[in-house]
Formats: sequence, structure tokens, C-alpha cells
Amino acid sequence: MHNFTKLIFFTIFFSIGAAALTTAVLYQDLLRYYQYNYLLRQAEQSLINLKSINEEYDELLNNLQADSRMLDRAAMAVLGLKPDDPNSVYPKASPEQVAAAKKALSQASEDTFDQPQIPLWMERIGEPRKRLSLFLTGCALIILAFVGFGTFKKIDEKTANRSPAEAG
Repeated sequence: MHNFTKLIFFTIFFSIGAAALTTAVLYQDLLRYYQYNYLLRQAEQSLINLKSINEEYDELLNNLQADSRMLDRAAMAVLGLKPDDPNSVYPKASPEQVAAAKKALSQASEDTFDQPQIPLWMERIGEPRKRLSLFLTGCALIILAFVGFGTFKKIDEKTANRSPAEAG
């Protein structure tokens, strides 16, 4: 039972020490990982947006091929031409309404990825002093694990008193 508790404590101390030591040494690589992960998510979001725009344009082209009058209506809306039909009503938008619509569209198109999402603990160990203390703490825990909970043999008094020449 004594050996089992030593094993548990050794595993806990060594694991925490190794994790702290690894984190301190590989901080720049971890930071780069989170930045690349952010760029990957941003690229995937852009790809999804491009696919949806492609689908919308394909649908618009299909509608234009099916209905030739749609091109006339789209030209009036895009170019700001007056309608030919006196019975049709086309509402005019005020500059305030146009500004509000542009603002709403720009907010909807903004990505949720403003900055790379770096975990809080990574931001805290960003300073060299804190990384050094994390490194030294990890080393101390590993040394403590080996010294305090490592295995060591009991030495017999007979073999301890013998000289190296007598042992061979």
C-alpha cells in the first residue's frame, strides 16, 4: 500500500511538473498554434460565406434565365432608373434609412473573430518573468517527485562498508 501511494504522488507531482515545464518551454509554439487556429477558423468562415454567395448568384442567374422581365427590374433597382410602368410603385428611401441599412448590413457581415482567441492562462504567462517562474516551479516539482517519491533500494551494511575493489 505504501508503494501505491508513493506511485500516486510521484505521478501527480511529475505530471504537473512536466506540464509546467513543457508549457514554459513551448510557450511561443503554443501561441503560434492558437494564432494559426484562429486563422483557420477565419478562413473556414470566409469559405462558408463564399459558398453562400455562390449559391445566391447561381439562384439569381437561374431566375434571370427563367424570367426576362426580372433583368429589367434588377437594372432599375441597381442603376436607379425610373420605372416605365406608371402603375408600379417604387418607394424611395431616405438617407437616414439607407445609413441604417448599411450599418445593419456591415454589422451582420462582420466576423465574430475580432482577435485571436488566446486562453486567459496563456495571456498570463506571456511575460518572461512568469514563464521563468513556471519553468523553475516545473523543475522543482519534477525533482521533488524523483527525490521524495522515487524508488530507492535499501543498502545492506555489509555491502555498504565494502570498498569498490572488494565488490568486483
